[in-house]
Amino acid sequence: MSDKFTTARLSRGQDRFEILVKPQPALDYKLGKPIPISQVLMIEEVYSDSGKGTRASEEKLQKNFGTTDAVRVAEEIMKSGELQLTTEQRRQLIDEKRRQ
Repeated sequence: MSDKFTTARLSRGQDRFEILVKPQPALDYKLGKPIPISQVLMIEEVYSDSGKGTRASEEKLQKNFGTTDAVRVAEEIMKSGELQLTTEQRRQLIDEKRRQ
């Protein structure tokens, strides 16, 4: 397993939620490919600030998502949030658009 990961983020009001994801499976998932969320997640944890390692509180998860289940919250973040692309992924997407 690779140590490389990227972040997917979603803001709701004052609250920010982040998950750590594997770059290529996360991009494939975001583009609509049928990949289980378990293959996308680096770790089944939801953070309010992943850089500091601050986990999102269960109260905020319940209030914003109606559940404290990290996997269900991660699915919502991947569907509605923004995925931070790696430099290589950005290059590939730009090259693909130029070829069209």
